[in-house]
Amino acid sequence: MFVGLDDGPINRFNRLSMVASALSGDVAPQEVIDIVVRQGIAGLGAIGGLLGLVQGDHLHVAGAIGYSADEARQAGAFGLDRQLPLCVAARTGEGVFLTRGGPGEEDYVDFPAKWPRSGAWAAIPLLSRGQPFGALGLSFETQRLFEASEREFFRSLADIAALRLRSWFADGSHGSSALGSSVGSVQLQQVLGVTNVEGVLVVNGHRTITNADERAAEIFGHEFEDLVGMPLELLVPERYRSAHEAALDRYLSEPGPRPLGGGMRLVGRRLDGSEVPLDVSLSPCASAAGLAVIVVVRQEGV
Repeated sequence: MFVGLDDGPINRFNRLSMVASALSGDVAPQEVIDIVVRQGIAGLGAIGGLLGLVQGDHLHVAGAIGYSADEARQAGAFGLDRQLPLCVAARTGEGVFLTRGGPGEEDYVDFPAKWPRSGAWAAIPLLSRGQPFGALGLSFETQRLFEASEREFFRSLADIAALRLRSWFADGSHGSSALGSSVGSVQLQQVLGVTNVEGVLVVNGHRTITNADERAAEIFGHEFEDLVGMPLELLVPERYRSAHEAALDRYLSEPGPRPLGGGMRLVGRRLDGSEVPLDVSLSPCASAAGLAVIVVVRQEGV
């Protein structure tokens, strides 16, 4: 049985007004993503939502709500050529409203297998000057009728998101959140909302640094360009490396935002061999190669 959506036109209009108001100030990109995905879910009665940003030939998931840790890891990045609603919207610049068992489902061969518990999907592109640089997607537990007012709400929500995000991502040089190696130092700090006191590293599942900012390079005494591609263990004193690798492996098996040391004193190794005491926190993020880790470091006493 196909059902409609339950948040009426007046409530959806008010919701859009609240979103626009919430995003009118100095809001970090990750906050924009979180607010837009959450309000899309609430406004249309979805069970989950994703916001993806284009980098090269992939769509990277910059924000996901309503999915398990396994689902979020699997949804790290998609090839833009995939026949998934989110990818098609980001590739073509056209909205996709797909209901399981409804017209057009046969064109989305990846959809039933990727989200077996979803009865419907809606995806809207994020546009800058008419060109897509990402997409906002929602999944629904049951089959849905997407009426004109509901589609217009979703498009308006995506327009608000695009307006706030395109200055960071739409020119193609900034990559997707902290996910891609082309993100510049200033953009990385803006996306994560860190200060100039803190340094940021992005590390993949093989413990290789895939991105960094200039403050991290300064803390460890390296040139910024030399950090990218470096094994993370080279920034750890040799006597601590085994324990550090074990701690990171435990984190990757159960990722989530938290301090690394659990009360332990953490020490970094500079290029000249000297050591620096650090406060370190970790947050998971998606990447084209799977789960990655955002490492925020602060030199003790600074």
